[in-house]
Amino acid sequence: MRRLSVGEITWGRMPIGWLLFLSAIVAGLLVYFLPPPPRGLNENPTELPREFRPASLDRPVPDFELVDQAGNKVTLADLKGSYWVAGFIFTRCKGICPTVSSAMAKLRDELPPEIKLVSFSVDPKFDTPAVLADYASRFGVKDATRWKFLTGQRDVIYRISKDGFLLVVEENPDPQADPGDLVTHTSRIVIVDDQGIARTTYNTLDPSSVDLVKQSIQRLQKKKSNEHQ
Repeated sequence: MRRLSVGEITWGRMPIGWLLFLSAIVAGLLVYFLPPPPRGLNENPTELPREFRPASLDRPVPDFELVDQAGNKVTLADLKGSYWVAGFIFTRCKGICPTVSSAMAKLRDELPPEIKLVSFSVDPKFDTPAVLADYASRFGVKDATRWKFLTGQRDVIYRISKDGFLLVVEENPDPQADPGDLVTHTSRIVIVDDQGIARTTYNTLDPSSVDLVKQSIQRLQKKKSNEHQ
């Protein structure tokens, strides 16, 4: 009696070999299209996609003097003594700015009130205090006490991003560029400690970034508290 190979054994009229082949294709499609499971906060950062990995900085933020959405002068010295989270946006942005600001809004709702938030406009010529105040209101910001939207000299803001946080920011050189595409900037937000030292950046395109920022601030505060005991 001739032995049948696996490919000759049939289920109905279809060879099992073909069934296995089609099953593999379906499994591959499911892996490709289904979202990945949520990651735990203690996951090894080196296993994350490179663009989502936290980046340590441990470098001082350059001194600055800017203006918030209420027209008040704000300096680096004004923020010292508090932990704060920094992000970069501009009000005409058609790209990542809503994601960055939405992450900041979640942090505003979930972090202790003594943690401040600072959004720097990378389009300061257009983003006057009044324009920023209107933009801030879209995210439920009623005053500039907790969450400040800063504008001022372009070179100062770009220096903070590039030199202080090592984050990209570039103007679009195309004179015909759409106003919403005038500036290329980062989707990352930065934790700054109470001494004005930039500590760690997280990418807001990562859905777990808000939780990771909260966890990181808690670790920094706990470490400092233990050092002073």
